[in-house]
Amino acid sequence: MFEVQARDYPPLFHAMIALSALSIAHKKGSHDANALEYYQQVIPALQTIVQSSQDSYSDGALLTHLVLLIYEIAARESNMWQHHCDQLLRIISMRRQLQCVDRFDFIIWIICCIDVYALLSASGTGMFVEVVLEQNMLPLPERCLPLERAGEPHMIYSEEQTYFPGVISINQEIVLIALQVGRLGRSLRAEANQRRFGGSAHIHDKAYNIERYHRIQNLHRVLHDSRMKWTSQFPDYWTWRTPENLPPRVFEWVEHSYLLFRVCILYTHTSMYSGHLHDLEPDTKAQIEVCCTEILHAVSIILSKERFDPRYIVFPLFLAGFCTWNLTKKDTALSFMTEVEKNEYGGVTNNVQRLLQTIYKKQSVAVAQTGNANSVDWVDEMERSGQRLIIYGL
Repeated sequence: MFEVQARDYPPLFHAMIALSALSIAHKKGSHDANALEYYQQVIPALQTIVQSSQDSYSDGALLTHLVLLIYEIAARESNMWQHHCDQLLRIISMRRQLQCVDRFDFIIWIICCIDVYALLSASGTGMFVEVVLEQNMLPLPERCLPLERAGEPHMIYSEEQTYFPGVISINQEIVLIALQVGRLGRSLRAEANQRRFGGSAHIHDKAYNIERYHRIQNLHRVLHDSRMKWTSQFPDYWTWRTPENLPPRVFEWVEHSYLLFRVCILYTHTSMYSGHLHDLEPDTKAQIEVCCTEILHAVSIILSKERFDPRYIVFPLFLAGFCTWNLTKKDTALSFMTEVEKNEYGGVTNNVQRLLQTIYKKQSVAVAQTGNANSVDWVDEMERSGQRLIIYGL
């Protein structure tokens, strides 16, 4: 699909070559000068080819900015990914004004997922998804399936009809719950900074802590109630029983749902604000360990396949590695990241791996000094490293 469009659209061609060159440079461990050279040809090519307002939201423009968004996340060298995300939102909004149904609706869902993972990574705002929801542009579940070939309609094959579009609908619900989790986490961290630097850290502390606790508990209730509903709809796959029997595309959607749901559980117990681990409830530790074990087991199944999609594996591995108290599981999370890195375009996973190794060292020191690692916060450590990573496999 991209290749066909790139034949007659030079900006997309340059963007695809840049992304390919970046991938080759990453695999060789060399400088990505060629990738940058091709990347720098994209904008002039866009300026040349866009002669009217209609040209600015054409299929070629949409696909070009999507590739540039992926390039920026993979290159990890600037915050230009947000610029391309904003451009994509503008293009999608203009296309929707002209047509209610767009054959590239699935791209909206791809960007929504990237935006949510950026938010969970404390590197984004979730604004893209918020605007998509406000403007009623969220694609129907069946339109979230990528086109198999250029010009062909969205297809649900006979072996998939038992699962689609229901499984996709559940996936959408989980991603939108993850959006709620990320937004509340972002708000709580902003409030904590405001209280600390505004000199009100000790004013009405008890009342604030109770209110914060109830806000997080509301998310726990949403997760619990949603899980009960989904389990009744698809009891077999929700416990990851015999996933190898699922059709390949169904497996990918189930994989994402299964992992992201557990990410939401871990996140709401450990990562909503700096020092969250100090406030663990008595029965929470066991639940955290179960989630970490389930994530690692699921990823082991995914990695055993000849081909796999790395997009939704990296953040669950990172969070499981951070959250587990078991040293063997921590090592397993790192080793799985090494496997994922072999299949990605850029060096995102390598950077995440290095961050996780730094966190492990901090946790080890904290345990030696205090008996636990509750003082270590991964968002704080990422900020100290000077990096704003989007923890998303590419």
